[in-house]
Amino acid sequence: MSVVSTDQVKTAIRRRRGMSAIVLLACTGLFGISVWHVASTSAASTRSFSSLVPARLLDTRADGGTVDGGFVAGGLRAAGSVTELVVAGRGGVAADASTAVLNVTVTDASGAGYVTVFPCGSERPLASSLNFVTGSTVANGVVARIGASGRVCLFVSESTHLVVDVTGFFPAGAGFTSLVPARLLDSRGEGATVDGTFVNLGVRPAGSVTELKVTGRGGVATNATAAVLNVTATDPAGEGYVTVYPCGSARPLASSLNFMPGATVPNGVITRVGSSGRVCLFVSTATHLVVDVAGYFRR
Repeated sequence: MSVVSTDQVKTAIRRRRGMSAIVLLACTGLFGISVWHVASTSAASTRSFSSLVPARLLDTRADGGTVDGGFVAGGLRAAGSVTELVVAGRGGVAADASTAVLNVTVTDASGAGYVTVFPCGSERPLASSLNFVTGSTVANGVVARIGASGRVCLFVSESTHLVVDVTGFFPAGAGFTSLVPARLLDSRGEGATVDGTFVNLGVRPAGSVTELKVTGRGGVATNATAAVLNVTATDPAGEGYVTVYPCGSARPLASSLNFMPGATVPNGVITRVGSSGRVCLFVSTATHLVVDVAGYFRR
């Protein structure tokens, strides 16, 4: 099994007045996050997101460095361990920030596994932020709620080095609501979700669309207009892609993540919520799907 990362964004998006907070996330250099549709937010919500010059907050490698010299050269993170990373007050992040926009990288992994990013002080959720295989270097964009003492926790299922950069944040009271990650969909036979629904659906057939209920689940408000998801394709039958878009809209010419046969590929996706509070997931090739939610926007 191999992990294939999606192509990084090639061109920057110019920041303009009136752009939504969703687009601002794409402007910060968070190349791992795919944005399909802009959801309208108020001017106050737009201004509440603060983009930053990317700053390194954690590097466990011996030759690593960080913006302030903290959280560096800690060595391989042991399998099953949790690293508590101070985010608030570092790298330009406000001391009262509620949410951080991070790029999380694993490197020199000792085996196949995953990372779960969650707010410290909360129970570790059934969710994954990125997946990796032996010896790989894999990055993914993560929108993470900040927990106790301004910290974000990173659980690793297998021994690996970790590198974390920050590209922006939301202060307390912003138009974005971050959540403890919650699993909304797992098509695998041994899977589970936060409420026991949308589970054990089987491999999604090539050319099919899965309509996933998002609002009212996992802490997402019933009037949410957009959701921050981590979408993972696993055990695909061949090369292909996933397109995430609001149900009730025509499927766009776009891809949210790309995969190769047998790969496990995650990507952060910010998507407008469609009719009946649902998000649609088109797969070009047969594959299992796993979806976690990390936050939402509402008017």
